Amino acid sequence: VYPKDKEGPSEQYVATFLMFTMATCGLIANLTAIRIIWKSRSLHNCFGYILLLHASAEALVLCSFIFWAVPTTLFDRAISKTTLGIKIGQILMVFYYVTVYAQLFNAINRFFAIASPMAYRTWFSNENVKFILGGIMLCSLIHGILYFFPGCNFYYDGDEFGWVYDNTSCREIMAFYVDFVVGCVITGATMFIDTSTFFLILKSGLFTGKSNKDVKFFIQNFSTSVLYTVMLVMVEIVSGFNSSKWYVFWTVTFTWELCHTIDGSKEMNSTKRPVNSFSSTSGSAEEESNQKDQYIAACVIFIIGVCGLIANTTAIRIVWKSKNLHNCFGYLLLLHASAEAAVLCAFVFWAVPISFFDISLARSTLGFKVGQLLMVFYYATFYVQLFKAINRFFAIASPISYRKWFSVENAKFILLVIIVLSLLHGALYFLPGCNFYYDVNYLNWDYDETECYELLSVYIDLYVGCSIIGITMLIDTCTLCLIIKHRLLKGKSNVEVKFFIQAFTTSILYTAMMISDQVLSYLVDNDWYVFVTATFAWEMCHVVDGDRSLAKSTLGLKVGQAVMTFHYATLYIQLFKAINRSSAIASPINYRKWFSNERSKSVIIIIIIFSSLHVSNFMDTNITDNPLDSYFTTTPYPEEKFSENDQYIAVSIIFAVGVCGLIANMTVIRIIWKSKSLHNCFGYLLLLHASAEAMVLCAFVFWAIPVTLFDRSLAKSTLGLKVGQAVMIFYYATFYVQLFKAINRFLAIASPINYRKWFSNERSKFILLAIIVLSLIHGIPYFIPGCEFYYDGDYFVWSYNYNSCYDILSLYVDLIMGCSIMGVTMFIDGCTLFLIIKKQLFNSKSNREVSFFIQAFSTSILYTLMLIIVELVADINTSNWYIFGTETLTWEMCHAIDG
Repeated sequence: VYPKDKEGPSEQYVATFLMFTMATCGLIANLTAIRIIWKSRSLHNCFGYILLLHASAEALVLCSFIFWAVPTTLFDRAISKTTLGIKIGQILMVFYYVTVYAQLFNAINRFFAIASPMAYRTWFSNENVKFILGGIMLCSLIHGILYFFPGCNFYYDGDEFGWVYDNTSCREIMAFYVDFVVGCVITGATMFIDTSTFFLILKSGLFTGKSNKDVKFFIQNFSTSVLYTVMLVMVEIVSGFNSSKWYVFWTVTFTWELCHTIDGSKEMNSTKRPVNSFSSTSGSAEEESNQKDQYIAACVIFIIGVCGLIANTTAIRIVWKSKNLHNCFGYLLLLHASAEAAVLCAFVFWAVPISFFDISLARSTLGFKVGQLLMVFYYATFYVQLFKAINRFFAIASPISYRKWFSVENAKFILLVIIVLSLLHGALYFLPGCNFYYDVNYLNWDYDETECYELLSVYIDLYVGCSIIGITMLIDTCTLCLIIKHRLLKGKSNVEVKFFIQAFTTSILYTAMMISDQVLSYLVDNDWYVFVTATFAWEMCHVVDGDRSLAKSTLGLKVGQAVMTFHYATLYIQLFKAINRSSAIASPINYRKWFSNERSKSVIIIIIIFSSLHVSNFMDTNITDNPLDSYFTTTPYPEEKFSENDQYIAVSIIFAVGVCGLIANMTVIRIIWKSKSLHNCFGYLLLLHASAEAMVLCAFVFWAIPVTLFDRSLAKSTLGLKVGQAVMIFYYATFYVQLFKAINRFLAIASPINYRKWFSNERSKFILLAIIVLSLIHGIPYFIPGCEFYYDGDYFVWSYNYNSCYDILSLYVDLIMGCSIMGVTMFIDGCTLFLIIKKQLFNSKSNREVSFFIQAFSTSILYTLMLIIVELVADINTSNWYIFGTETLTWEMCHAIDG
């Protein structure tokens, strides 16, 4: 498939980012699945070895995306059709067909396991495994040999974001007969065998046997077959409807990659994890602080960390949406904020949970890996700061050289150098014995006490870290001298100077952090002193640096006004305290008269009024020269409207996904209603969740589609606005239900007695009522005149009215509140997961509460991904199909998959 148009540089980065992120997730999932299968003795059989081969082949397919497609797109597209590029394409197809044939043999394996256990043990014995695996690989090699014929090349084209055939006479044969016809025949045979097995299971009533391992393995295999069938339909049929680059990217490249990623995740979750396969804990260190101190420290870390995450995530979004920051300095800011967010994640999602639930995890293998990754991202912030200083120096000293060396074309090499330096710096922490971990007992990130300790803490951490910051400060000081010499500080409109001030303040902040962490923290041997000067100072550094990006936003101005109000309140309170004391000494009688309890409220009111009047001068001040303010007025509409053909395709996709989701959610409602074991609080929460999701999908199927096809003028009619308001209420109902489900699961695992008390059937109605009330309150802003939310039939997106209300709704109500709810939900789910691991409840097959938790946790992850894509990824590009895929389709798919 050859798209009509070539991509712009920003689209190239978006495509590679999506490919890299998805493939990395899939690679991790498949490698984890391989490790689980290898360590699980119950899977050392024919079915397990086929799964192992399947996961290995999928991992190798994804490697071709990460280590070939991404670098080719970013750096040198001319190597696409080199001998190396063609060989990679040939090998890729061999491994792809390994996955297809492995799936066929898995289907045959499951059929015999259900239909004839005796024949199954004969044909799929351990002795025959090597012949079966050899047969799969032989079939794949024969199938892949055709791609080695001259002219029948298959390679990745960086201009088109896709794997394509050579435009020769061999292309038709390969694309149609070898790829399409044979692929469909194999997948069709697999689906036929799986369907036959499914009917056998229904006939034998095996679904009622909870402990039937063969049925569970069949369900896993059948879901993979369905996944591969959907992938074939998308890649071979749906992709041919349109030739725009983003449509082809979504329906071919991304779909192919997503298929292997989802399948790897499914294999990872479906196979049983062996006991102690992922963690090996050592004896606890002698307790130097009591449990109360640990909890207080964890609460402080969590509050500061969440604030920093919100600040840095918002900074990332602001930088990406501000066109005047789409340059080298802007990309450095983007990398800096991303690295700081990753560092804060280690505090919030690792240090806090282990402090609350299981301190023995601190020195486990996972704990060491978190510490290693933390140091890589930590040094990334240092190297970014150094390059920002160099960037600002050239921008002030030599604008011509600056434009040459720090052009957009060179930005990718600069970012790559920073990443490589950070990886090299952090690689030392991966050496045996050179471990870095969070020590809960001492409330601090610390090194393992080995021979490597002195080398890391003194030479690598102290000397090298101080050297980088020292060089950065030297360059910044030289730049400052140049600015003073040229009197550039007087030029208010000089953007380069403003950017320098921002970078210079970060350098000062990092210098202060280094002094506190490397010098002050060693002056006093006290846990809390070390916590404040090391852990707290480190976290605050990344939080404050992220917050500076928000400084001149509307929120920043409001915070400043509030700070000044409280500041003047302290001054007036001090004045009245002085009068109070002087009256008490000079005239006790008048003191009791004027400062009696009855008059105290009047005194307090006077102080509040004076403080408010004092700060009122700040209220009307507007700062308009902030380069980031353009973020709040950027219109996220596509560059041009859809063609008529595109409209029918998009409507078909919306309808297909919406109907599937409706059927799924209605089936769930029916199952819950009929299942007596779910007539409890958790079951009612599931019922409300499925009902709300069904209502959201109804808006897509019964409103969005008719409006698009028949009368788009209805979109902003009174009825259209009311539909939008109702959609947002039901949408937020799903969020609040998910939050209460997380709380429900936490109590069910942590304290069954309190769970039965607070989530009893009698209290269920109050919990459901609270969710409905919260959803209505959250949806009230959309009923305010001018704050409308409606479906736009021209662009296939649900959108806001663009007026003064837009900023408040899209940023505060939608983004910040939505992320806050899901952040709290994910935190509670993370705590529950740690409890389950600590109590080893995954080993209990009959534990229904754990099964319910896994269901709720997977929904939380799904909603979090949906929020990231809709709120962040969607703003990266403005092309038609990109916005449709990242907003409308993602939102709809989330509710459909969850059902």
